[in-house]
Amino acid sequence: MKAFHFSLQRALEWRNSRLSMEEAKLERLRGAVRELHRALEQLSARRLASGHLVNRAGAVQGSEFGALEAFCQWVKREEQATLQRIRQASAAVAAQQDVVVRARRDARLLERLKARRQAAWKKEEEHEMENLAGEFAIGQWRRNDALQAKGDDIRHNRSR
Repeated sequence: MKAFHFSLQRALEWRNSRLSMEEAKLERLRGAVRELHRALEQLSARRLASGHLVNRAGAVQGSEFGALEAFCQWVKREEQATLQRIRQASAAVAAQQDVVVRARRDARLLERLKARRQAAWKKEEEHEMENLAGEFAIGQWRRNDALQAKGDDIRHNRSR
């Protein structure tokens, strides 16, 4: 009996490899979004800390207020820029999720085809085994029948 061979095995391996690469790319993009969210939180924390620092200082000179205002404006611009990068990165994540879904679908399609072909091969092998077993049983039966007939002839010849 021959072993099962799936003619599209290399294509299946390629699709699984592609799926792994696309999933890794998706994880990198998700990591970038997480990093951008952390950066946004750090900016907000810096802005709040600077406000608390001024409140605790008590007497503050006008130049310090100007520096604080400039810093707050910078933080606000950085927050807006970071939010924009988050939106872009989130859009890239959504697009990559679509790519991963398609790659997963393509890989599963070939996996299901392989499973169907393997099941058909197994059924064919079982049928072939049944045929061989049947032929063997018929051969045994014929040999036993021939031996029995020969034995009957010998007994019949002895009784004469």
